[in-house]
Amino acid sequence: MRDRLAQLSEWGLGMTAQWSQPVRDEEQVATEVLSVDFPIGRTGKIAVVLNLQPVQLDDKTVRRVNIGSLRRWRESDVIPRDQVIVSLAGQGILRLDRVIWRVAERQYSRPPDETRYTWLKLLESGSMPHLFSWLTLTPEQIATAAGISSVLCVPDNSGTASI
Repeated sequence: MRDRLAQLSEWGLGMTAQWSQPVRDEEQVATEVLSVDFPIGRTGKIAVVLNLQPVQLDDKTVRRVNIGSLRRWRESDVIPRDQVIVSLAGQGILRLDRVIWRVAERQYSRPPDETRYTWLKLLESGSMPHLFSWLTLTPEQIATAAGISSVLCVPDNSGTASI
């Protein structure tokens, strides 16, 4: 690549070296993590959302950033009171870039149990031919599905299970 750029420079095209460098004009801002939330989606996927000290980034006020899965949260090792760098990854999608300062006392938030919140467990058990079949299942039928906790099954007055 360098040989090619040198050859182009000899031909009077010296700016090609500048063209080969990525443009880095994105704005970044440091902020403090106030808390960590774990919203659970309709399919049972657990996301990790950091609640941040509000800061101005471009023309937006940033208060929350979704960092994705529990695996990514564990890898980035972010807890409340840590200082992080956030930036925009496009037209308005926030991105956690890195942790710049970690608190000395590490008190981790407890995420929900990943195995308790999945429809796949019921689907794989064979007791659900379609999505709404769970409405007719009894607490015993739900509890027999591998990986489903009996804590989830709360019988109502009709004898069916409500989750």
